[in-house]
Amino acid sequence: MPTSSSPSREDISSQLDAAQDSLMERVDALRGEADDIKASVRQTLRAYPLVSGVGALAVGWVVGRLLSRPRTRSQWATRYATAVEDDLRAAIESGADADTIVDDVLRDRVPVLIEAAPQPEAPSLLRRAVGSALQIVIQVVLIELSRRLADRAFESNHPGASDE
Repeated sequence: MPTSSSPSREDISSQLDAAQDSLMERVDALRGEADDIKASVRQTLRAYPLVSGVGALAVGWVVGRLLSRPRTRSQWATRYATAVEDDLRAAIESGADADTIVDDVLRDRVPVLIEAAPQPEAPSLLRRAVGSALQIVIQVVLIELSRRLADRAFESNHPGASDE
């Protein structure tokens, strides 16, 4: 009867069962922590609905700014001209006939017509003044909001303590 140092089928099965039980315990613990975090976030959002709205607007604004990088017409024109120029150089370097180089390079390209974008008008004095005033109002509101939130957080952590 040959002896081997490899574990028996029953040993491997029991080790797999133990590992599975351990993983299931970890998954259950993570689910419990996730539920606790969800409950905490919900409670905070219900307690401070204004913060929720401002936070949602801020996150939406940041995501919108990150995702909206419009390509300008000049970028498209530059890419097109660079590609044509690269093809012309390659054709010249390969020794192609000078009379047909441009025809050959442009034959399979869709022509690009670019209309100059109208220059935006400079904002009027009234528009600049309203924009500046709005920025100031938003800053004041955010400062006041953060002060009130800090006061509420302090009061909830230190009941009965008052500066007044």
